[in-house]
Amino acid sequence: MRRLALIGLFLAGTAACSYSSGNLAYQSTLFDPPRGVALRGASADPYRTDGMAQVGMNGTTCVVDVAWAGIGNDYDYPGVDEVVQAAGNLDGQNVVVVTSDVGVHVQHGTDWDVTSDDYPVTGVQQASLAGGDVATLVDNGIKCQVDWVGADSRQVLESGTCGVPYSLDADPATGDAFVGSSHGVLRVSPGHSEVLTDKPSQLIAWDATSGVLYTATRGDSLLTAMAGDGSHLWSVDLGASILDLDDMGTLGSAAVTLQHDDGTGGLMLVSGLDGTISESLDTPSAVPAISGSPDGRSLALVDADQVHFYKVSDPFGSMSTDGTTAP
Repeated sequence: MRRLALIGLFLAGTAACSYSSGNLAYQSTLFDPPRGVALRGASADPYRTDGMAQVGMNGTTCVVDVAWAGIGNDYDYPGVDEVVQAAGNLDGQNVVVVTSDVGVHVQHGTDWDVTSDDYPVTGVQQASLAGGDVATLVDNGIKCQVDWVGADSRQVLESGTCGVPYSLDADPATGDAFVGSSHGVLRVSPGHSEVLTDKPSQLIAWDATSGVLYTATRGDSLLTAMAGDGSHLWSVDLGASILDLDDMGTLGSAAVTLQHDDGTGGLMLVSGLDGTISESLDTPSAVPAISGSPDGRSLALVDADQVHFYKVSDPFGSMSTDGTTAP
């Protein structure tokens, strides 16, 4: 385990126009080209209760206070091309997963006491927390495969380079990975893969709270939820082209970014239980990527040169892990 050197920056982003609706409230905009965004959830610090993010930028990664886009500690990793991939719980610890040209870096701790476990895996395209491990999508030019870096195990998807763009997520309860592409969705474990659907599903996100896998074809308007075994649960037409989606952690819902026919954008929250649309917010332009927080209290719309942060109130009531709504 390596202890990280860091620099305290404490800079602030400039707020853009405010767009809010119901349980979605715009907070701030970070004006810096991001290389991956992972929301870490609320901080125990009473001055950071709206949540923190970690953002890859300009050869390093920085902690950002989502309430005002203030940039704090700077965590640098070996290699170049650092990308922030995921944040959440790993073996009872809050971690952030970062990839670079030399491997996968699992960051433990917060603020000034931060260490990382470094795994020398080349060609990593995506990474997701998978129970007690990290699942990665690897394209090393020889094989296109899913690697579990801690267990040093893998499952090959195809020989040579990845022939189509893939998306990756994982089930923290089992450690299995879900892989979506224009060919459909696979459930993958070391030494085994299973086809869940052959419907094109370039966009996927596993919702551990509701126990559903959200799937969509990029540019289509239909959002679908299936169980972990591939059985269909529900589908809903969102009325606009889906650009990206993510799960909202303990909120038990999907966050979806959209593009309307006139080029304007939209943001929706959709219940994982039955596909109910709880919130719908129009935005001046379409934003291609979205990231939700593990505690369901914030989300980020991620553009090529800026990140817009939103605060999320609970539109469904707090969700328990069995999919029921608490009073």
